[in-house]
Amino acid sequence: MIMEKRILLKLKRLSLLLPLTALLMLLSVMSFAQATVWTDKDDYAPGEIALISGTGWTSNEIIDIVIYSAFNDTYYLETTADENGEFRNLEFPIYENHLGEQFRLVASQIDSDLYAETTFTDAQQTQIINLGPTEGICGEEIVVTTQLQSRQNANAGWTNVGAGEIVTFSFYATDQGNPTALTTVNGTTDGNGIATVTITLAENYNFLGATYEKTQGGDYNSSDKSIEFTLTTDVENAGPITGPATVCANETEVNFSIDEVAGAINYTWTVPDGATITGGLGTTSITVNFGETSGDVEVTPSNGCGSGGSSSLTINVNSINPGTIAKGAVQEGPGCGSLNPGITAINSAASGEGVVSYTWEQSTDEGETWTVIPGETDDQINPNEFTVTTSFRRIATSTLNGVECSAISNELEYVVNPEPTVESISPGGRTEVCVNSTLQLSNATEGGVWSSSDVAIATVNASGLVTGIAEGTVTISYTITNEFGCFKAANKTVHVNALPDVPTANNIIITYDGTEQTASATVPNGIIIDWYTTETGTETTTVPTGTNAGIYTAWAEARNETTGCVSEGRTEVTLVLEKADLTVTANDDSKVYDGLAYSGGNGVAYDGFVN
Repeated sequence: MIMEKRILLKLKRLSLLLPLTALLMLLSVMSFAQATVWTDKDDYAPGEIALISGTGWTSNEIIDIVIYSAFNDTYYLETTADENGEFRNLEFPIYENHLGEQFRLVASQIDSDLYAETTFTDAQQTQIINLGPTEGICGEEIVVTTQLQSRQNANAGWTNVGAGEIVTFSFYATDQGNPTALTTVNGTTDGNGIATVTITLAENYNFLGATYEKTQGGDYNSSDKSIEFTLTTDVENAGPITGPATVCANETEVNFSIDEVAGAINYTWTVPDGATITGGLGTTSITVNFGETSGDVEVTPSNGCGSGGSSSLTINVNSINPGTIAKGAVQEGPGCGSLNPGITAINSAASGEGVVSYTWEQSTDEGETWTVIPGETDDQINPNEFTVTTSFRRIATSTLNGVECSAISNELEYVVNPEPTVESISPGGRTEVCVNSTLQLSNATEGGVWSSSDVAIATVNASGLVTGIAEGTVTISYTITNEFGCFKAANKTVHVNALPDVPTANNIIITYDGTEQTASATVPNGIIIDWYTTETGTETTTVPTGTNAGIYTAWAEARNETTGCVSEGRTEVTLVLEKADLTVTANDDSKVYDGLAYSGGNGVAYDGFVN
């Protein structure tokens, strides 16, 4: 009820006494502390009802209420305090043209001079835009987004609200156009006024709405918006599967896929026993790690309401067993310097689902790298001689439906250890030594061992001194052995020359006849005689020769002019010149020499000669 008369009468009486400005100042400082007035909210949206209440008033007395608007008219209300001096929920409607208004409410009792005031607003308007999406598939998880904007009055522009405002998203089921609420989910705006929620669609989710509520000191402004929502429930059948129909046993990361199926949000894949799906399960493509069992790869598309027809692809698993190989019986190694291992053996044969063929590989770096051996396609191999440690392996390949699957056998390692290095024996060339003589050999490599190929012909000691034993040719070796037990020898051919026979003595015993006589010794052709004064000494002499009676001796040693070898012993050669018998003619002073000493008439001893 709008009442103007009573309040106007009082204001008119006051205006007679005071100017208007002084009147307003007086009203503002008058002490009406015992009276209060308030509204149920601080802010209202257009279309709401402001509820006005008060206390501390004179009971059963009329209260005049004036509401001042900044942009519109002044409004007058009237109510009566009850017996307790209170009034409750006096209604004041908020209209669309009030948007952006700031209201001042003044309450007074003229007779009792009580006064109170308060303020409230219709400060903003909100709207929801960009609600979506508008379609989805049954069982699909969708993200629903909306944007919230506000404006201060009907003439102002719309701006995004700040962060922290609540937007309630409501999902409905529709039965012949009658919506039934199913669930609500709250989202909170970000700094751009955007609120987002995530929900999984059910079969009866076919309508979507959203409502905004903002709390301002217990007051609420609301805005809502709704859209029709299209829900897909049917799923079409799956198309053909793209992928290989033949795979190798235990092959990994094999890809299979189908085209996207209309209405599907999930794809259920199955694979043969022993196979595993490592990625893509639930989507239009998968990656499969196979075992050794053939079978079908199958896919079924579905959504939250049902399934479409399945599609399958039969997979043939091409398995291959490489078998095992072994070393042959010729040379298993390790070798020193080189090795010729001979043909390999087979412990177990290779087998496969398809046609089996073979290649061979070798490695000389302990299996870091392998190279194919050209031309080797049999199940066994007979390698050529090699000089470094070498490993061999066989690759068995099964070919099925044009798909080649290979497996590698065990490895055979043939160890070749290095030979040691040894210098040549000095002196170089062919070397000769005589029986019972020695020859010093040497080698610059330390740690070797000397040996003779025939100790009946020549021997050698630890320092390389060779002694001739009998005529013949012998090999003298100097052998070095390394930490692997490998050895290498430097060889020297030594010829042992025979000793010439001891000379035959041609001794001479002869009566001296006044001529020079010479003894001799006999040796074969090519042998010469060296003469010595003693049997074992080194003082040389000449053949025994004499011109006077006496005994002449020398020792003959035979020497081969070619080899320089001398006889094992010397032969004593003797020349004996005996005196002749003396005949004395019977002259006055003649005498026959009798070997005695006589003294002549002159007292001179006989000197053995005829006088």
